[in-house]
Amino acid sequence: MNATSSTTLCIFRDSGAPEGRTIYTTLFVVHGWGWKASIFKKLYPLAKQSNVRIVSIIRRDYPGGVNYTAEEQATFGRLASSPRSPDTEAEMAALTRKHAEDVYHFLVDFIRQEQIPPVRDGKGGIVLAGWSMGAASVTALLAYVGSYPSSGFSLSDYLWRAVMFDVSNIFFGYAPPTNVELYHPLHDSTLYGAEKLTAFDQWVTSYFQHGDVMTEGAEALESRVSPHAQPASTLSRLTPEEVAELTYPPAAVPTSSDFLSMIAGLVHGTYATSKERAFYPLEGVQDLRNVELRIVWCDHSFWETPWSAYLLSKELAQARNEGKHMRDIKLMQLKGGNHFAHWDMPEQVLMAFMGCDSTVG
Repeated sequence: MNATSSTTLCIFRDSGAPEGRTIYTTLFVVHGWGWKASIFKKLYPLAKQSNVRIVSIIRRDYPGGVNYTAEEQATFGRLASSPRSPDTEAEMAALTRKHAEDVYHFLVDFIRQEQIPPVRDGKGGIVLAGWSMGAASVTALLAYVGSYPSSGFSLSDYLWRAVMFDVSNIFFGYAPPTNVELYHPLHDSTLYGAEKLTAFDQWVTSYFQHGDVMTEGAEALESRVSPHAQPASTLSRLTPEEVAELTYPPAAVPTSSDFLSMIAGLVHGTYATSKERAFYPLEGVQDLRNVELRIVWCDHSFWETPWSAYLLSKELAQARNEGKHMRDIKLMQLKGGNHFAHWDMPEQVLMAFMGCDSTVG
């Protein structure tokens, strides 16, 4: 299934229904910033043995997908450079709602066209997983479902789990630590232009030796890695052909739609608003209210993801203590994984997405 009149999302690859199976789960995966949907290719050989159909989604402005119009691109640019106000917050919320509707109709179209089996007794149905920036699609869907026409289709008969996989604090609306100074190549004043992106790719694919983050917080975070550290970064182990296949540098430049929308989301509090609506569903919103949200973090990832896990654990504990109405949210640690665990340890990642354990690795 390619993009239709009801959606701007496209399929990169579909493993198809497991041979000989009529009841199976369909896993949709959404890629992150600067990396194509092909980054999930190592999951596909595991599909049949896991009774899973895997579908990787191409986000907009990536090869094979639907590009943003010049007008849409200009809107992102304007919002990224505008001061925060009630009007800009509302405009960004409307754009997020529009994307949520896109994700919703993409899933509904696929379910209808492919006759996906509904979930019954924990079998069948679909799981939606977003990695890194792709997780913003997950929170958008959960945050705004019910705020647009559903055509009488109950997605909750199919979607039983949503996964946010190794997500930066940015996409939860959390601020970085203030009590420690942590390195980030995109903020390195000694690097210029393309040097920043080159350094970032090496850095974000590295393995960091953090301490006990859940106990010590920011004090336990490591932000620099020795060039000779082991395991070596995922990027350093890729062939030139694999780098060309997996990465899409135009999406990472400061003028790209991804970069501008990310900045706009930060400036105008969009990610925090989406998280609030997704975690704590509004009264009266029934569709997807009972969908489990699984947040998987990798304990050797770059500092932004264990930091977000630490803050999430605090927020969720407080919400439960206060008796706040909230979604079924599970925080899962993937032991030994970096930000590219789906490439380096795909079996464990698929287990984290589909299994029942609270810790994998």
